[in-house]
Amino acid sequence: MTAVHRLESLPRAPRRAWVLAALVGYPAAYGTLAALKGTTLPAGWVLTVFLMIIAGTVGALWVSYVYARGRLDGRRGVHLDERDRHLTVRSYALAHRVLATALLAAVIVVQLYLTTGQVITVDAATFLPVLMWVVLYVPALTVLMLAWIEPEPPADA
Repeated sequence: MTAVHRLESLPRAPRRAWVLAALVGYPAAYGTLAALKGTTLPAGWVLTVFLMIIAGTVGALWVSYVYARGRLDGRRGVHLDERDRHLTVRSYALAHRVLATALLAAVIVVQLYLTTGQVITVDAATFLPVLMWVVLYVPALTVLMLAWIEPEPPADA
């Protein structure tokens, strides 16, 4: 059994752990970077911790992509039956809700920040992390949601 085959047949609990690691990894990396930036730690150590968290996030995203490979679009020789199509529609709907919730939360946070009289300055230090979040998560949300909601395969499968 190859590593890819094992990932394609992950049980639900480890699958959900990988999805959580993928979803929490990027914000955790930037939160850690912001927390460690003002400390006396050498810059190389801070960068190493940041890159290790990012590598874990990319690894978790890869595991989720391998798991959902061919399940969303029927490619790679995977024939989608009625159950698979239903899960695909549910994963798209859930991904849409998660993205809408994240955008609504971001708008609320920005609105609350602006009501304090502060000004938001958009420069590369603030724009690039947001852009990377969009590039990383918007395409991956459907895959992550499919890996989250898919039940255990039946015993006879």
